[in-house]
Amino acid sequence: MPLDTEHLDEICEDIRFQFENGIANYPMFMMQLVPEGTPPVNKAKMLSEKYVLFRDKLRSMGLKSGILIQCSIGHGYTLNSPSPFKKYVNLNDGKEETVCCPYDDDLCAHFKDAMKTLAQTEPDLLMLDDDFRLIFRGGNGCACPMHMARFNELAGTDLTREELFQILKKRQRRRIRENLRGNAKRIAYQSGDGNA
Repeated sequence: MPLDTEHLDEICEDIRFQFENGIANYPMFMMQLVPEGTPPVNKAKMLSEKYVLFRDKLRSMGLKSGILIQCSIGHGYTLNSPSPFKKYVNLNDGKEETVCCPYDDDLCAHFKDAMKTLAQTEPDLLMLDDDFRLIFRGGNGCACPMHMARFNELAGTDLTREELFQILKKRQRRRIRENLRGNAKRIAYQSGDGNA
């Protein structure tokens, strides 16, 4: 739900209607918290002030509400004013994205403060968007200097981003080939042919 305080009463009545008619049972108010600006704007504080108005109105109506933490590290769109935090770097091509890398300690401290601010509003539920699934982003994972250093430390290697990508690409091709062979045999068996 939008935090449109100019239409607070209408939005809350719509929520009540949806609840009473079985359309929805838990309104979540969206907060886009992707860091912007240097220093980053305190979006959690600004949006929390609006949320409390909705929370209080809904509670007076006997309804619960929550916060959807949306777009926390970024969805890849261009920001008006980038943040100072380290950026996600595509493993496959080394391109730096407009997405923050969650391995950045400064970013983690920023979000710890933001989560404290949100928790102080006492929502009935907090839900975090799936921004942190780095492997499903374009680029096959983050290969920023922090991630590469940690990978090399854990693996006992000294690989560059390019070398690591080539190794993974070969293994992926091998896995796909093995899956195709296995599926071809299964299809042949199911069709009664028996040859693959």
